[in-house]
Amino acid sequence: KMNKLSQTIGSLREGLLNHFQLEEDILPPILGKILMQALLHEHQEIMGKISEANSTIASARLEQLSPDELATKDTALSQMTVSLSRLIEGHAEKEEQMLDMAKQVLKDETTASDQL
Repeated sequence: KMNKLSQTIGSLREGLLNHFQLEEDILPPILGKILMQALLHEHQEIMGKISEANSTIASARLEQLSPDELATKDTALSQMTVSLSRLIEGHAEKEEQMLDMAKQVLKDETTASDQL
């Protein structure tokens, strides 16, 4: 179970790194300096939480834990994954809202220039 969780976190990390790099390359001229800084801050926060998750998983010595300690560790890992999921989902919603707003502005500008 821990190996599977570690692999999943690793895959998530790689996928997000690629996604974040693409955004960081493409979005600055669309979002501007301040919104990009906010986006970068959230990217760093998410990657920090992923690093914490990796450290927690790597340092878990399950064979040395009592049944009660195992249950506590399981609960902590579950809470960690739920927290990470919520953080990523919240970030994705914000990105979507920003891009929808930018899309609307571009659409309005195109419509206005077509009417001239």
